[in-house]
Amino acid sequence: MPQMYLRHWSTNGNTVLDYRLLVHYKGEKTWERSSIRSTCSWQDFYSQHLPDGIDDSVETYFSQQYETPAAPVFKKVAADASLSANEMRILIEYLVAQLFRTPSAMIRHTSLLRREFAPTAEAAVNRGVSALRLKGLGLAYPSADEGAVQAPFPNIPIHSRLDEERLEIVVSTSCGRQGFLASIGSILGGAVPRVLLSYPWVILKTPRGAELPTSDDPVVVFRVEAGDKVVIGGGMGVQYTNIMLPLDPRHVLFTEVGMDYYQLAALKMDRRLFDIMFEAIIKNAFLHVFSRSSIDDIGSYRPRRVDPERRDSWKNTIAKWDEVQWEIENDYL
Repeated sequence: MPQMYLRHWSTNGNTVLDYRLLVHYKGEKTWERSSIRSTCSWQDFYSQHLPDGIDDSVETYFSQQYETPAAPVFKKVAADASLSANEMRILIEYLVAQLFRTPSAMIRHTSLLRREFAPTAEAAVNRGVSALRLKGLGLAYPSADEGAVQAPFPNIPIHSRLDEERLEIVVSTSCGRQGFLASIGSILGGAVPRVLLSYPWVILKTPRGAELPTSDDPVVVFRVEAGDKVVIGGGMGVQYTNIMLPLDPRHVLFTEVGMDYYQLAALKMDRRLFDIMFEAIIKNAFLHVFSRSSIDDIGSYRPRRVDPERRDSWKNTIAKWDEVQWEIENDYL
């Protein structure tokens, strides 16, 4: 979580009110002040092991490509200043990167990989066999599409081997850090940014005296069903899907798929829309909700999970992250 982003919810520049969704025991304080420097910090989350040592170029890339350009634009938004078309583009690009770089995005990626890798690999093998037949006949055949992964992101970790005895080709991939980083590189270099940049966007301001929280998964994709029921998720190319990023407690970057520029330009955040966004932000949170002031009834939106074993397991995952991931990645060198 970029520190420059969280500071917009801080009253002192150093700490932020933190509602933790996974706790050791029921009696823990509802809201605690957490250090902006350390909260949501994950050592070596984006690191890569190269022959000449540990490489943090992905972290540097995010900082230089997205965070640094966005920081002055965030300040202009907070001051209610008008933005240029290029400054709006910077915010949208920041939103796209933030959508796919968080720990919750990694979990979504892993879930998708586990669910879809086998059928996707099967289809790829069928295409590959057809291409090999053409090559064997001396005919033109399509070259393999390596995707859009570019430096500083690693290639997708894939192993293939031929079992001569059983005449089997075995293909495997990693669900860990390297595969996640490769997926980010593929997404940022692919169609998703172009599609989202093609949508009209607007910055909405909250009603007077009303403030929104944010979370450790701040980009929210959601739908609103009958009775103003908020449903997290939805296709980013599907009509009526809402996509938003709180920029500070008073401003939100927003679009609804299918709305044109004039419809969005006429949109105002009334109390109904504020309540919908407020609920969506909290429902979309991964492990933390952040706010400039405490929200007394936050438990009615999202009760905390009291699970000391799971909490300790998560802390252990973070503590041993680099050691475990390096062991996995070493198999794909």
